[in-house]
Amino acid sequence: MEGSSHAEPEALKHLFSYLVNSIDTAALLPAALSRDLITDRQRTECSNETDPYKKAETFLGHLQRAVNADYDNYHTFVQILKKAGQAQIASRLRG
Repeated sequence: MEGSSHAEPEALKHLFSYLVNSIDTAALLPAALSRDLITDRQRTECSNETDPYKKAETFLGHLQRAVNADYDNYHTFVQILKKAGQAQIASRLRG
């Protein structure tokens, strides 16, 4: 299967607008921080954002960078979604 090395960042990019409108960012932030997907400063930046759309956009921007740095982070994010009760979104990411 050619191109699997870029599948994760591409999937995230492809589903970005769906994710921005779907994820419960507040529920994901603590887990994302504890699993080192985001830094404490990035969590604070997301938490300070009052608009839910912008909050999700900010979080996903940080997540995209984490996934670009290490593709395993994508699978960690899918696990976090499942644990946060957002399994339907996780299954979209699984393809």
